Amino acid sequence: MVRVSAMAALAAAFLATAGVSAAPDAPQTGQAPDAAQVRRAAAAFDAGVAAFKERELELAASRFEEADAAVPSPQALRQAIRARQEAGQGSRAATLAALAIQRYPADEATSKLANEVLAAFGPSLHKLSVSCAPPCVVAVGSRAIHGEATTRWVVYLDPQPTTLSASFLGGSSRQVEVDAKAGGSSELRLEPEAGAPSTGGGLPGPSGGAGSVGTGAKTSPGTDGERPARGAPAVDVAATEPSKRGGLPPFVFFGGVAATAVLGGVTIWSGIDTLNNPGEDAVRAGCVGQGTGCALYQEALGKETRTNVLLGVTAGVGVLTVVSALFTDWGSSGRGASTGRRRVEPIVTATGRGGFLGAQGTF
Repeated sequence: MVRVSAMAALAAAFLATAGVSAAPDAPQTGQAPDAAQVRRAAAAFDAGVAAFKERELELAASRFEEADAAVPSPQALRQAIRARQEAGQGSRAATLAALAIQRYPADEATSKLANEVLAAFGPSLHKLSVSCAPPCVVAVGSRAIHGEATTRWVVYLDPQPTTLSASFLGGSSRQVEVDAKAGGSSELRLEPEAGAPSTGGGLPGPSGGAGSVGTGAKTSPGTDGERPARGAPAVDVAATEPSKRGGLPPFVFFGGVAATAVLGGVTIWSGIDTLNNPGEDAVRAGCVGQGTGCALYQEALGKETRTNVLLGVTAGVGVLTVVSALFTDWGSSGRGASTGRRRVEPIVTATGRGGFLGAQGTF
């Protein structure tokens, strides 16, 4: 299988879609993402794919959000929504869905997924429409809301008293309490408090989904505090990556290898015992004139039958072992290579004189 790197896909996608328009009220950088941003987005996207396959859904969502923060794209945002949805994080999935609709209203696949998520989770959540001047980034409790600084936010909250924080240009901040109710909605305008001291800092970078943000709105790990430029990663794994890990666990294959080896050894012993005990010469000498009813002949015949049965069983277990290797979940090769994780894979080789069944590994 030929694997196209996410780096190449991201670069090609940006060249093809550099004219994507920004969301309303989103700040414009006026420049393309540089190579470092594309590399960071590609690495984060690959990490998200690997985590998604391993069913580490919250980690996958954070990595997809990190990729979107480095080089904004509908593909990375859709994957983040799916990961939050499958992780059962309804309010976070719905908030990302609202961002996706605002940012990519003309993207059919993005709008379809976002509307489905909002239909599924919206009725049980509180919809909060936030406007802020100057542009701000927001956080719910200690969790940063994914997205770059803007003057308008739509945030979905779980039905409970919630603290919402906003950080503004210049380093000032604001914190309010929201009494969120299921199916409820409200609007909130946030401005820096009059006379609030400014720290002189700029806006924090967009959240990569993994950071902890209080009223100081710290930058999430992996974004390096840089503002994202416009671009569009083109890799969308939803149609190609399984939503759940499938296949047999590796111990089934290795159990089959062990069973085949044991049965093979027993079969060899049985064959040798059949040839030597009592042996062809002994049967001929001891069964003269007695026909097939001779005890030695019947003993040799029984051992031959035993050997043939063992041979058939060994061959059957060997075939089943080979087949199980094809249906075994050996994990993510990409992730194993990048993290140095120990991995073991089967080797099945056919030759003119038989076959070879074994395994190879990386340690």
